[in-house]
Amino acid sequence: MRSINLSEFVENTGGEFISQAPNKPFNKIEFDTRRIIDGKHSLFVVIKGENHDGHKYIQDAWNLGVRNFIISDSSYAKTLPESNVLLVQNALDALQSIAKKYRSLMPLSIIGITGSNGKTIVKEWLNQLLAEDKRIVRNPRSYNSQLGVPLSLMNIEEYNELGIFEVGISKKGEMALQAEMLCPEWGIFINVGSAHLENFSDKQDIAQEKIQLFRKSELLMCSADYPEIGIAAKTLSSSTRILTWSTRGNAADLQVINSQRIDSGCRFELSFRKREFSISIPFSDDASAENAMACILCLLEMGYAPNQIDERCKRLMSVAMRMEVLNGIHGSKLINDSYNTDIYGLGIALDVLDQQSKSLEKSVIISDMAQTGLRDDVLYQQIASQLALHGVNDTIAIGPAIGNHLEKFQGKVKHFISSDAFLAEIDSLDFEDKVILIKGARQFEFEQIVKRMVDKVHDTILEIDLNKMGHNLDVYRSLLAPGTKVMGVVKAFSYGSGSEEIARFLEFQKIDYLAVAYADEGIRLREAGISTPIMVMNPEKSSLEALIRFRLEPEISRWEQLKAFKAELEKKALSYAYPIHLKIDTGMNRLGFEPSEIGELGLAIKEFESIKLSSVFSHLAASDESDFDEFSRAQISEFVKCCVQIESIIGHKFWRHIANSSAIARFPEAHFDMVRLGIGLYGIDPSASLKKLQPVGTLKSVVSQVKTVKAGSSVGYGRSFIAKQETKIAIIPIGYADGYRRSLGNGIGSVLIQDKLCQTIGNVCMDLCMIDIGGLHVEVGDEVIVMGRNPSAFQLAEWMGTIPYEVFTGISPRVKRIYIQE
Repeated sequence: MRSINLSEFVENTGGEFISQAPNKPFNKIEFDTRRIIDGKHSLFVVIKGENHDGHKYIQDAWNLGVRNFIISDSSYAKTLPESNVLLVQNALDALQSIAKKYRSLMPLSIIGITGSNGKTIVKEWLNQLLAEDKRIVRNPRSYNSQLGVPLSLMNIEEYNELGIFEVGISKKGEMALQAEMLCPEWGIFINVGSAHLENFSDKQDIAQEKIQLFRKSELLMCSADYPEIGIAAKTLSSSTRILTWSTRGNAADLQVINSQRIDSGCRFELSFRKREFSISIPFSDDASAENAMACILCLLEMGYAPNQIDERCKRLMSVAMRMEVLNGIHGSKLINDSYNTDIYGLGIALDVLDQQSKSLEKSVIISDMAQTGLRDDVLYQQIASQLALHGVNDTIAIGPAIGNHLEKFQGKVKHFISSDAFLAEIDSLDFEDKVILIKGARQFEFEQIVKRMVDKVHDTILEIDLNKMGHNLDVYRSLLAPGTKVMGVVKAFSYGSGSEEIARFLEFQKIDYLAVAYADEGIRLREAGISTPIMVMNPEKSSLEALIRFRLEPEISRWEQLKAFKAELEKKALSYAYPIHLKIDTGMNRLGFEPSEIGELGLAIKEFESIKLSSVFSHLAASDESDFDEFSRAQISEFVKCCVQIESIIGHKFWRHIANSSAIARFPEAHFDMVRLGIGLYGIDPSASLKKLQPVGTLKSVVSQVKTVKAGSSVGYGRSFIAKQETKIAIIPIGYADGYRRSLGNGIGSVLIQDKLCQTIGNVCMDLCMIDIGGLHVEVGDEVIVMGRNPSAFQLAEWMGTIPYEVFTGISPRVKRIYIQE
């Protein structure tokens, strides 16, 4: 965005402008202090939402150099010296008003895209198809929300000729606000599905909300295959021209007469305005056909000839919806952000690089950027400056243009004229202990680089959505009183999700404490650069020296532990009191001191000057079961009595914690000073009392082979399945060695293929299982969902006769963990 002053937009927001620092322009907008790199040139928008209040981070933003603020709480106005402060009723509303004004000042045309599915793909495909002719600005990734759209609009530069923006909504009343900001001249309405149906009466209700985006549009292009869109479109002004497409034989301006699968994808025979022609795309699924028709119709209306469109459509690339964090060769960590090469997207990717780096050296592999509208010297100076701000000291530059500006980059710089040249020398390059951001323009085919650099494991993966984990953390934080701390439990390989990556993410989210089961887990986190305080729940006697060396804080639950740790501290002769955490057994009858021992325990703690009592805690036995609420409340009451007694003896306060994930939701009186959040982070609420949680982990595989089994033939070991009729089966590379239990065979378990649950056939093998795919047209390489939204972890646990905890922790380490993040 161009540099602007906050005072330019006061009238648009209706706020009160309090200026103590005139002439403080900004060219960045921030709403999260963890992402502020250049505070001097940033505006901090204090968002107050359902699950969080940004006002608590105002001082952090000021300390990072920010001198422009939009706030909604007047009590903070006087705490920001030398600053420009815009005091408004609602900061998000104010940002939207600023974005609306900013957009009106920019002389470009905008295409607005909405629909239930495919918005990001259509946006990115249009960019791929038009980028060589037009200087385009678009939402980074799927920034299509009430916050994402204004942030995206503020990215418009004066040289941009075309804006392509996707818009999403989740409830009524949101689209009118988006339409006011965006004012798209052209619109694309892809489809109507059941997403967010919980906030609408039916699909027609959704269509009526989404159509509002195009109230002032000159042209709307939409699908004729969804009658709800057609009905909604009738409410538009008569001045809005409407063009339609159909892939299902419905009457439309652009019709698919015939389609044929080819080796490289699909060829469509099309009819448009009495002309017939063919266009091919390198994809064969129905969703891609629908998305492609939206793009083809748009280009036809722009005046592109069918043969031009065909040539460009053949080169369409798949769209990486989110960044992936992967394990790479030589102990490296890869952040795969290929094919997102706009400047703003680079900043977002560098934020993830910061989060994942810790003790690892930061490295970037980046290619030429085309069609940015900037002169090369300006473009690559901006790129180099961003890398320098984020502390990148190792850059691999690929492409002829960037090669002319290597002197602008700091640290070690290595240049290759092409991706092939880089791959030819890859074995001689040092990637040891580095976190590497990979970001390249589509013509450089960076997917080949990722394929070569990723650590090789089999096709079954556990995909961890860190955005959803952040959402779940915010849901739980919203239930807590200000100042209540959160301990994130990352024991057992973070419930099977990967300890280091989850710990890095939670540290970035400013969690107060981490908890692990054993010292070696904590040591690995320290060696990975994690500095957050860590409590070790089962410290063994042999690990006490290492605990102290790696600044790990032990749980003390029995006398011999306390005495052994005191002796170890005396050997070390530390100059400070070392923190410990006492565990009280209030009814779990597992580890912990008995309430009857509290008096003696308090005196011992008071006597041991080498020890600092950081916290006292206990464990609820049945916080997720309403049948045992009386027992849980008795535990809580007993815990309070013990804490009061200890405090009266030692003479100082300490943190108290007893609430686990279920208790956070069900027993607010048990929040005390800190809560322990474990399985809830992953979207699993055993008490089923929180509806807002989102499942974080998706266990995925692919179809390895498809075959037809003749009637009378058996499938798998033990011949437990005999086909009564000719049966189509798919072989999936997941078995009991991966955590997909043998008990799930013979129709007990099901997996999701093409949105249909398909049952297992025969016994599950060590590395494989077989699936009845019925009449589905399944091909090798098709995606298989083993666990996610459907079937859920709860459903899988029910089939297995266990609980979601065991499902997650039972997923084998040989299953590759991939971390995705917006």
